[in-house]
Amino acid sequence: SSAEKLSNKTFMLFAGSPFGFWGGPYNKTRLDEFLAGLEKISDLVDVVSIPSYFLEDPANKTSGGLKAAPNGDIVNRAVQDAGFHVVPLIGDFYGQNDIRRYRYYMSEGRDEFIQACMEETRRLSLDGLNFDFEPSPEFANLLQAPNL
Repeated sequence: SSAEKLSNKTFMLFAGSPFGFWGGPYNKTRLDEFLAGLEKISDLVDVVSIPSYFLEDPANKTSGGLKAAPNGDIVNRAVQDAGFHVVPLIGDFYGQNDIRRYRYYMSEGRDEFIQACMEETRRLSLDGLNFDFEPSPEFANLLQAPNL
């Protein structure tokens, strides 16, 4: 497998989902094209990070705060089956990434969020998680670091 060839290297590729950057309807042709593209760079890349999860609004959370992107699990498993290590990205659409969600999940919702992340990592045999926080301009005035 590709990961075996690169056991002494770690080069992570950040890539949007083949079903739309943050996921979308399943499309076998797009998935096959995406995997063919990865194979072309498998001599260099051994870790792939695809946007796969959002942070739920704490007022409406149902799964510890971790909400799966549409068909993210299908893409991640296909990438694993192609021999790559998978470290899915957790984030939000630019302009929708409310810093208050991050503050909640790094404070009072922390334990439940960590548990949800651990369960998902085990369920899909993931190699880790990639937390991506890019604050939107409308939340710039809220950027003080939380007390942890």
